[in-house]
Amino acid sequence: MKILLLFCALLVTAPVASAGEILPVREQARVIDEILAERLDGLLPVLMQRNGIDLWIVVSREYNEDPVLRTMLPATWLNARRRTILVFSRDGAGKFEKLAVARYNVGDRITAAWDMQQFLYNVTKAGSIKYGPMVQITRNGNGNGTTSA
Repeated sequence: MKILLLFCALLVTAPVASAGEILPVREQARVIDEILAERLDGLLPVLMQRNGIDLWIVVSREYNEDPVLRTMLPATWLNARRRTILVFSRDGAGKFEKLAVARYNVGDRITAAWDMQQFLYNVTKAGSIKYGPMVQITRNGNGNGTTSA
């Protein structure tokens, strides 16, 4: 029985670098991002398939993060950025996509799905686009957009 307990204790502590050693912060971030990559690339598609989920959208606001979103951000991100929207989708053929509805990638694994150049092109082509009740972007005579409240 003692041998079994000793064997179990060795198994549990084997992955640890050495007793009492703490990795530098950059190395900690690297390890955390590796674990995140395994979860996003391996675990999440399997869980979505097993539970019959084809599309999962996670929306969060800066400083008011959804607890689930915090587990999906890279180690170097402390919070969501403004409004962070992550979209995970799978199709019947087994293709799995991880997208961020943003102008920037979320770490190395989640790619940006917002084409800012195309958006600006559409804004300058349109005469006037209204956003909400207060902000309006209007094309002036020289083709540049102006904002008014």
